[in-house]
Order: sequence, then C-alpha cells, then structure tokens
Amino acid sequence: MVVGMGLVGASGPATAASVPQQWINATGPVASSNYQTYTAASTGSSPAHVTLTLTQSSALGFTIKSVFSDSTAGATVASNSATSDHINDSANESPISWSLTDGDTDTGRFDYILPGSYLVTDTVTDSNGATATASVEVNTLGSAYSAVTPTRLLDTRNGTGAAKGSVAPNSIVKLRVEGSGPVPSNGVTAVVLNLTAVPVSAAGFVTAYPSDDGTSVPNSSSLNYAAGQIVANLVTVPVGSDGYVYVADKGGTINLIADISGYYSRTAPNLYQPATPQRLLDTRNGTGAPKGAVSSGGTVKLLVALGDTYLPPAGEMTAAAVNITVVNATNAGFVTTYADGASQPGTSNVNFGKGQIVSNNAVVPVAADGKIDLTAALGTTGSVDLVVDIVGYYSASMNFASTAFVPIAPSRVFDSRQDGQGQIANGIEYDLNLGEWAMPVAAVQMNATVTNTRSASYLNLYTYGAPRPGTSNLNWTTGQTVARGASVSPSQLNGWIAIYNASGGGTDLILDISGYFENARV
Repeated sequence: MVVGMGLVGASGPATAASVPQQWINATGPVASSNYQTYTAASTGSSPAHVTLTLTQSSALGFTIKSVFSDSTAGATVASNSATSDHINDSANESPISWSLTDGDTDTGRFDYILPGSYLVTDTVTDSNGATATASVEVNTLGSAYSAVTPTRLLDTRNGTGAAKGSVAPNSIVKLRVEGSGPVPSNGVTAVVLNLTAVPVSAAGFVTAYPSDDGTSVPNSSSLNYAAGQIVANLVTVPVGSDGYVYVADKGGTINLIADISGYYSRTAPNLYQPATPQRLLDTRNGTGAPKGAVSSGGTVKLLVALGDTYLPPAGEMTAAAVNITVVNATNAGFVTTYADGASQPGTSNVNFGKGQIVSNNAVVPVAADGKIDLTAALGTTGSVDLVVDIVGYYSASMNFASTAFVPIAPSRVFDSRQDGQGQIANGIEYDLNLGEWAMPVAAVQMNATVTNTRSASYLNLYTYGAPRPGTSNLNWTTGQTVARGASVSPSQLNGWIAIYNASGGGTDLILDISGYFENARV
C-alpha cells in the first residue's frame, strides 16, 4: 500500500489538468444555513418612527433595511445614520453605509471582521428635527475556534459521559458537551471530536449529529468500522440547542470513545486559514525529524509554525489541522498528539494494528515555540513511522487567518453508488460541482468515505484547477470501507473540488458535509 504522493521516491505534486478529467455533479443537496432575521422598531412620542431589519447573509455578513415613517404631514427624512458596536470589544466597531435609498427606505449590506454579538443602532432625523432610534442585538452566523487540551468526554467502557456498557445496534448515545471537561456551559456552536469505535461484533458505522434532530438520524456517516477493528475518525459536529450531540450506531455492538480537541463559539478568539497541503514530517526519509521509526514511548517534536510563505511563525499559530499517517508498524498501538511541552493527555488520535497503514486528521494545539508533539504507544516493544501533512491552521491574528466556521446539518452531497456514473477510477481527475453556494467558501468541512474498494490506494481531495498535492486524505486496502474527515477548498470561480484515486482499481466514494469556513466578503 502507498501513502500519498509524498512517499519515499515520489515525483511530487502533479500539475493541474495533467490527467484526464471528468465532470460530475453533486447527488444531494446541502442543508441550508439557518439565516436569522432581527427586527427592532423605535418607541416613544416622537412623530418620527423607524423600523430596522437585519438578516444574516454570510458567516460574517448582514443585509440591513431601515424604513422611515412620520406622523407629521409632509415630513421627510433629513438624515439616517446606523452604527454597530461589538458587545464584548469596543475596538471592533463598524460604521454602516447605505447602498440604496428609495423614498423612505434605506438598504445595504455589511460584513464584520470577527464573529460575535453586535449592537446595531439606527437613528433617523426628519425634516423638522424630530429623531427616532431603533437598536437590536445581532449574532453572526459564523463562529471562531478555541483549542483545548485533548480531553476524553465519552468512554462507554467505563461510564465516562454515558452509561457504562456496550452500545447496541440502532441505538443512540446522548453526549453532553457543553459544560463537560474544558467546554463552556453555553454558547458552543460545534465541537471537534475524535471518535473511536471499539467493535465487538459485526461491521457498521456511526453518525454524529446535533441533538436538535432528535431520533431522526441524518443520512450520513462519521465513522465506519469492521468486526473486531479499533478505528478512529476526527469529526466536527454541530451542537444542539440543549448542549448535546447524539452519536448513533448502525451495525454492530460497539464501545464508543470521544476525545475533544476544541470547540467553536462566537466569543472564541481564533479564526481558520486553509493552507496549501504540505508534508511536514516523514520519519522514513528524515523530513521534519531524524530519519528512523519511532519506538514505543518515543516522542517526535514537530515544528508546524514554519513562518514561511504558507504558514505563520511561532506564537501566531494556536492550533494546526493535520493529517497523521502511521506506516511500518511492528506492533499494534496508537499515537497521541498535543502541544509541545504539555503533559501527555490520556487520549488517542490514530489507532492501528501491526503492519497497518492508517491515517486520521487531528486539530492539535500548538505551543508558543510553534511545535506539536506526537507520542507513539505500541506496548512494551515496537516501532512505527509517522507522516504528517498540514492542511490548515488557526490564529488569533487577522494577519494570518480570516475565516469563521458555519456548522450545518450533516448533508450527503455525493454518492457514486447512486448517481449512475460508477466508481471513482484510477488516473482520472473527477471535478465535482458543489454548487454556487460554495463559490465564496474558503473551505468545506466534510467526511469522505470509500467503500467497495477494489485495490489498495489513497485519495486526493483538492481545489479544482490547482495542482494535485503531494499528500493524501485517506488510505485503504482492498475491500476496506474507510471514513476520514477532510477540509477542502472549493474553487472560488465555480465552487468545484477535484477528486483523484491515486492507484489500482476503482472505489465508491461518499462525501458528507458538516459545515464550511467563510470570511468577510468586503
């Protein structure tokens, strides 16, 4: 089996359109963003009156409408001024300009730089000097990220976060995330969880989703497992209004583990920035660390904040979004990632068996020195090679990051088994049209699943029109069903992404979207 284009001796990234291309369309709709509308009207005895309406239009944007009326005959609008004040940060305030005036109605749109809650105030003065004021507090659709020390919130083997005992097929585990461990008790819009299944019977899959959906489990999967297999996958899950996420099991009797690495809220400090996929570590050839496999109990200290053209310097990166692959494992075990110099948490990121090649995503807190640590555990003996690709990062500085996250209900946008176009074959770039909604999006958070795999291979997901990266999103062997999280940037010209099956026979591919990153459109 191979590990991405960056394996030892690989030729590196392919140029754009250097292979045959095939255009395909999404096979399912994306859940619409839950745009909120806020309305306020002036009160009091003034003859002037104003009604103010704001509607979310993007992660950080609003449309605004001001309608003037007056009880004094012949009175007209002399001036109309709207301002916006950040509820928690007086330095982050925005003037609002009207783009269109039509009689007594002014309209416009504006964007904030940061997520949060804002007080919008509209003051209208009529031709007789009478004034009217309307104020309304609004929340941005998008949220920012807080990295936390990886913490175990759920382990059904010992009763952490839920009743002790195996999870039966077709049952739902209700996990309280708000107020649990390092998570605040309210205001959380989504959580980043590493889900691990420890199956004890048949194959199946797990779906994580917001509790607001109740027992109506979405048509999507977060984690796929085989009988007797221990498998993990990083997922981003919207949080229900009651502070819960639900995890539904379909297939076998399993134990479930959930480790949190961070959460999104409107008061969090860190925005996200997609990065050109880049291989930072490969212990097989000495990239990023001395050449040689990592022994059980060994730790690799990896510099991720390179301060180069693509990545910020140390001190400006708070968390790194990476893909971790284990190769040449001489024994079964797991890998744990955490901020350099911090105590090793009692969590895991990648679980693997002897000889397996397994990958998983991780969002890892970054220390002030710009490094993360990776510790291998393979029992009393054993060693493993580690490969790390960075795909994005978080920063509190707007000089380095600018996108906010919008969670949506899990949505299956592509399934090659149902669209009549057949499997994803080797050697062809499949260009998937996500739709116009994806054009202003900086990155899409999705879960990619391969099934009915005819031979060992790996998958690239990347921006349409860009060179194929020298990295991989997920790896599999013949006959495996594997699900992995991925953050992919659509083309801003047409909202398309590219898909490439790197070698061997065909595979079916399923793509489920759980949210997207978007910045201000100004």
